[in-house]
Amino acid sequence: MIIPAVHRKLAFRLIGGLFAIALLFFGYQWIRGFGQDPGDVGKAETAGWIVALRLRDSGAQVVAIRPDGTVVESPGYTEGKNDREPVWRPGGNQVFFTSDRESDAYNLFRWNLGLNLVERRSQGTRSQLQPVFSPPELGAGTDTALVLAGGFVLEFKPREGTTHQVLPPVGREIAQTESDDAHGAASQFDAAYKRIGNSFKQARWGKERKVIVAVMRRDEGEALVVQDMTRAVPPYPVVAGDKVEFDIDPRTGEAVFVVSGFRVVDPEQAPKEWIQNGRIVVPFDHMIGKFDPTQLPPRIVPVWIGKGDERSFQQPRLSPDGATLLVQEGPYQGNGRTEVRRLVLMPATEAGARLASVLLDKPVFDSEWHPSGNSVVLCLRNDRGKRAIFVVNKDGSGLRDLTGDAGDFADPSFSPQSK
Repeated sequence: MIIPAVHRKLAFRLIGGLFAIALLFFGYQWIRGFGQDPGDVGKAETAGWIVALRLRDSGAQVVAIRPDGTVVESPGYTEGKNDREPVWRPGGNQVFFTSDRESDAYNLFRWNLGLNLVERRSQGTRSQLQPVFSPPELGAGTDTALVLAGGFVLEFKPREGTTHQVLPPVGREIAQTESDDAHGAASQFDAAYKRIGNSFKQARWGKERKVIVAVMRRDEGEALVVQDMTRAVPPYPVVAGDKVEFDIDPRTGEAVFVVSGFRVVDPEQAPKEWIQNGRIVVPFDHMIGKFDPTQLPPRIVPVWIGKGDERSFQQPRLSPDGATLLVQEGPYQGNGRTEVRRLVLMPATEAGARLASVLLDKPVFDSEWHPSGNSVVLCLRNDRGKRAIFVVNKDGSGLRDLTGDAGDFADPSFSPQSK
């Protein structure tokens, strides 16, 4: 059948009109999405850059330090406000941090370095703290972050600026069979967590989102817990102490922890051999341990065990390949505090502390690995009395002051592009 020319013209116009409408619709959606989360638009070349906090007479501001030591200030800061906890988003184009810049509560902010634009990404009157993204190697997803709010652990979606609770698990976060009662399961989880602690202090995804490893505050001290996210089982308390800190191996998802002032998680479950004259006497005071959080109960590999307070550790940081542990060392002062006197490296293996070496025999404040694993960035008092940012090679050579007289700094970390 031959279609008249006039009909063909009408058909082409109709198709063209539908195509134009589709373009407008998808263009609107793209613009709307861009307004919510520009992603890699304005992509920045940040290899060798360091993000940190610059401490002011009143407050603190997130800044970036270029490889030549130039300090770039985040825009929109007001004197007296407190920026906190800067972290790189995987990809190295954006920095997320918490701040009270716009309200009394701490909210999440995003600094797009390519556009030099800071935007608030969370709302509400409840402070949101400790944002952390998982490294791509863990397969836990890099588009969301875990944050702490109101004593709970939430998952934060930067694109929408929304959060939902993941610890203690509720609703869809609890793996269920068809016969399970979600409300009843959630109540059981709440009760289990209340027996362990009061609120969360730190949380990280394990490999492929199968578990979350977290530290909880207790009436006395802190406890390390693991929550299996693949099935409806109670949290597993691993260890407790005056202070507990941990890190996650970016390749395997294994956890390394440091305990200062070791305590028994549940006195009623203490081993009989630890009970003397009716009271619990623990066989050691401090510990560094390693375990696989997907295997519960865990087999804890002791990296170091110490009796007495002459030696304790804090701020465990695993190298990018997971082989070496970076820790701060010094005598234990009680109440979870270590008087840091040196920065130490040791193999992250059983009894690895026997092969420990001193990277820097000076009191450091903060320290993080370079993504290559060949150097470390840290804060240290320089000759001018400033709390400056230094970089040192893994073998202890090449200690270099990056910031000099530029101010006092904290929480430095290299861009993920610096590999």
